[in-house]
Amino acid sequence: MPQVVIVILRSILAFLVLFLMTRFMGKKQMSQMTFFDYTVGITIGSIAATMSVELENRTLPVMTGVITWATLTVLIGWLCVKFLPFEKLINGEPAVLIKDGKILEQNMAKEQLTFEDLMMLLRQKNVFNVDDVEAAFFEANGQLSVLLKGARQPLTGKSAGVPVPRKEMPAV
Repeated sequence: MPQVVIVILRSILAFLVLFLMTRFMGKKQMSQMTFFDYTVGITIGSIAATMSVELENRTLPVMTGVITWATLTVLIGWLCVKFLPFEKLINGEPAVLIKDGKILEQNMAKEQLTFEDLMMLLRQKNVFNVDDVEAAFFEANGQLSVLLKGARQPLTGKSAGVPVPRKEMPAV
């Protein structure tokens, strides 16, 4: 069989194995990834790519590697749900960057963030003035969560004292 056909067949097999493993590992692997999820995803993809193009007959050992990595990911996810200290070890904890309206420079240094990095993350949350922020957390997935000061929070029906009718879930 020509090598090109072998690579195509192995690529299809690798694609199907990755698809099945992704379904097995769950939605979290595809949502906002932590460093751990990112590393696992790259590793599994690298193993699958090796299976696609390595022309020696190593399909079974490489597929075993993909399945092992996916199984370990599911096991570690289960352990993270069951044991909070383990989850903190694997995924890390959010870092407080702004508390009571004050920038915590020590925490920014630990996270290797500059003031410009913080301002960029704030602007992505439509916050252009640090004075408007009560608290900001640098999450384990690299996102910034921002709590605006009371007077800067968006107006809602509840805060304006306007009754808002309950909405039903749309049905198709």
